Amino acid sequence: SNTSHIANNMNIILLSWTPTLLMIMINKKKNFMTHLIPQNTPMMLIPFMFLIELISFMIRPITLLMRLTANMIAGHIMMILNSNMILNSQMIIMFPSLSMILLTLMETIVAIL
Repeated sequence: SNTSHIANNMNIILLSWTPTLLMIMINKKKNFMTHLIPQNTPMMLIPFMFLIELISFMIRPITLLMRLTANMIAGHIMMILNSNMILNSQMIIMFPSLSMILLTLMETIVAIL
């Protein structure tokens, strides 16, 4: 489906995460900066900790994008394999049909969220 493509998910992230981040940085600059430095950090480590926390904060949307895309692709593959099992069986088995309904429901919920 369209929501399983990485480009679509990247557009959603760029349109939602970037403006939110900019608003937080503009309105609550001091709180945002203190969030990047853990409490009781020695003075010599503060520049390094700030840099590490900033990098981890900036790559978080990319890692979440990869997880979301991988989960959606895995769900689509499971649906294809399950539907092939249903179509290739001699008789309709209740378990594959029920699992196909549950997988479709789960994929729909993930697509909506």
